[in-house]
Amino acid sequence: MTTQFNFQINPSHARKAWERVTPIQRHFANLTDAVALAKRTAKIYKAEVRLTNGSDAYKCSGGYFHHRSI
Repeated sequence: MTTQFNFQINPSHARKAWERVTPIQRHFANLTDAVALAKRTAKIYKAEVRLTNGSDAYKCSGGYFHHRSI
């Protein structure tokens, strides 16, 4: 069984409102794998990554991962 996770990548050099950032949808078996990908993405792209689960990324609360805090 997999769960849909939404990733929104907001670069540090060109910040936008989260409502304007297009979500990328991926399916994972567990939250641990999704968090690991969010942390890696934030570090590689020097960005803030918002991770939510469910079908609508804009209406869910989620976790935020920033490249400076990893």
